[in-house]
Amino acid sequence: MSCVKPHGSLVWSSHASFLGENSLRTPAAFQLLMRAALTTLAAVLLSQRAAPVAARRLRHRRRWRASRLASRRSPFNTHTLLPDARNCSWKTLTQQLDHFGSIDTTFDQRLCLYDGFASTVTRILLYVGNESPVEEYVNNTGLMWEYASQRPGTLLVWAEHRYEAQSTPRTKGMRDCLSFCTVEQALADYAIVIQKLRSIHGNVPVVAIGGSYGGMLAAWLRLKYPASVNGAISASAPIWGLPLTRPPLNGGAIAVARAFGKAGGSEHCAQNLRGAFPLMAEIGKTPTGRTFLSERFRLCPGTIGSDAEAGLRLAKAVQGVFFDVAEADYPFPSSYITSAVGPGNYALPAWPARVACSELLDLMVDVTDDRVTVDGVSISVDWDTTSSSFFPTASVSDLESMPHLTKLLHGALGAWSVWCNVTGHLQCFDPSRCDSSNGDAPRLSHETHRLSDGHVDAVDATLKQQTPPFATAAASETCSTQYDGGPASAWEPVVCNDNLNLVNYLHQGADDGLYWPPNHPRGETLEDALGPVGTTGAGCPNPPGLAGYPATSDPWSQWLDAYFGGKSLEGYSNIIFSNGLLDPWSSAGVYDDMAVIEPGRYTGPWLRNLTSKDVSALILPLGAHHLDLMFSDDNDPPEAPYARRVEYAAIDRWTS
Repeated sequence: MSCVKPHGSLVWSSHASFLGENSLRTPAAFQLLMRAALTTLAAVLLSQRAAPVAARRLRHRRRWRASRLASRRSPFNTHTLLPDARNCSWKTLTQQLDHFGSIDTTFDQRLCLYDGFASTVTRILLYVGNESPVEEYVNNTGLMWEYASQRPGTLLVWAEHRYEAQSTPRTKGMRDCLSFCTVEQALADYAIVIQKLRSIHGNVPVVAIGGSYGGMLAAWLRLKYPASVNGAISASAPIWGLPLTRPPLNGGAIAVARAFGKAGGSEHCAQNLRGAFPLMAEIGKTPTGRTFLSERFRLCPGTIGSDAEAGLRLAKAVQGVFFDVAEADYPFPSSYITSAVGPGNYALPAWPARVACSELLDLMVDVTDDRVTVDGVSISVDWDTTSSSFFPTASVSDLESMPHLTKLLHGALGAWSVWCNVTGHLQCFDPSRCDSSNGDAPRLSHETHRLSDGHVDAVDATLKQQTPPFATAAASETCSTQYDGGPASAWEPVVCNDNLNLVNYLHQGADDGLYWPPNHPRGETLEDALGPVGTTGAGCPNPPGLAGYPATSDPWSQWLDAYFGGKSLEGYSNIIFSNGLLDPWSSAGVYDDMAVIEPGRYTGPWLRNLTSKDVSALILPLGAHHLDLMFSDDNDPPEAPYARRVEYAAIDRWTS
């Protein structure tokens, strides 16, 4: 078990730059507080365990409308809530930069607290922040808001990851500051957060919740600090994706094909796209073909290039967005994934993979082990390489007379546009970039939902995301200037410091249903993908040791995987690992005997106990990236409410 160095003086404060002195309470909240005080004055004023006032807001926050929540036990449960970051009581907690050494340097970790469902705190749900500003998780983790609305006494807390956004240490002049951005340091931060919360509210039970990398942290927090965390919901966590565990080579590709197959509205969609890519590569080998492709894909002048690889580059660009579309294949409009990894904070439509497949539902190509045929014209294809060629009987001159080919390429453009031009404002495309960011583009996040009686309804779909006006430290005082001169981001330092190299292959080929050419050819070994033992991992400084990174940054390092048990779950208890089968990251998730890669095995919600200590795998066949953590929606597949009921029951068990 990891040990955290004792802290002599922890500072818990409402940061002056976050909340003005006159903006701490709404008039409505003040009225409610006074009403409650008439009946519980002594308890409210004298109890040191009483939570802070519930309804804090920023200046631009809308006034809450009167409504009724699930319980009337608390005076705060009489209002309709817009569950988002604007309702947070923003706090900072002074943390040691190094919990395990002697460096006496601190930083302020930013926290969002909401106690509007807890006049007296009886349990705490802690979201374990990961590689984005904490507002993103506050605005999208509906599971926490909805559970708390039905369970009076639940305090909601979201903690920002160190080196992220406003939790970036001010370490001017400290050359090795980035070396403290590690998993083990972040886990110690969260353990201290829990320690502080319990010093205020007593020894109440705490459940850690996280998605993706945050899901890994939630599980690991439960493993390494079991006295602090009573249980964990670890959603879409690629926790078996480290080198030691060696996930299947083709799991990610199969998940993408699944999203664009039957889940996309037709089993023909994936095959059509699979056939389109070698056709594009072959057509782009000649000037006439490049002109044809440029016209069909509405490419900006001069962007296709003038060499024989132009069509191949275009094919890679088109299919390059499909991983993200599958990851974001939610049954409701959402900007969650696009704001995190996309070119702009814009809303994808509901079921974006289905939208991408909308013009590819009818079978237009014949695909075999070595050939693609369309309109009677065939090309030979080596699915393990980038090799393709027209049969001698065909020529580029046939292109204009091939109606299915034209329809096929138009459908591929439509699929590409779902990610790169969903707003429709781009007049032409550049294959080298995918840019849909635009000041007038529609934004949508689940901060635009209202919570009432445990139900969430979509409201203004064009409401732009509003975040508090947090102060930004001078660039010269942040660690970020030491490696890229840009905004702080926790991901790169964590990957390079802890060798957090997730092995999630996109083994591509005919049997995988969608991709070509292969990123990882058949028969590729782990060494082929990661490079020789002792080399620097992708994206890490080379030579290593620069800007505070450790002197060794070897993607082959297995210490982190071994430290947390690898595939052994014997040291775990009270954890739910959930994965959606439309999510490519599910190939590295915790499930049963790698069975997640078997198409058709899971036809509905699936739950299996992995140990006798309440550790379970939860499978959502039509689930995207941690769908179960998102807000409930009328268009959810049946497994989503089922999964949330399972997780509700687990939280009840762990906190009763």
